Amino acid sequence: DNSMLGWGSWAGMGAPGPSEREQRRRDERRRKNEEDDALRKLARKDGRKANVMINERRIKGHTKLQLASLPHPFTEADQYERTLRVPLGPEWNTAHMVRLHTKPDVVARGGRAIDPITLPKSARR
Repeated sequence: DNSMLGWGSWAGMGAPGPSEREQRRRDERRRKNEEDDALRKLARKDGRKANVMINERRIKGHTKLQLASLPHPFTEADQYERTLRVPLGPEWNTAHMVRLHTKPDVVARGGRAIDPITLPKSARR
């Protein structure tokens, strides 16, 4: 492929330039490549956004971190996502609220046995 300048021919002082036909082919190839690049860029999710790059590849490790269905109290995905956006740290909430949000479900002293969970009578057969 002789499309790169300086490759496939001698260059330097007094060397003949590319023929008109060869120059036209180079220009057409260059123009076509630029058009293809522009179309590819517009087809991307971040095509019309300045200073943004979105990775469109699927990352297999992320699928195990995604939920298959919504947790119990939520009926819509927007509700669940809204609760995830609320910061929980001590910089944004009072000390009391941070303790409530980060409190473990089961509290027991070290060395004590924890009784297993039992089903309510209505759920038993």
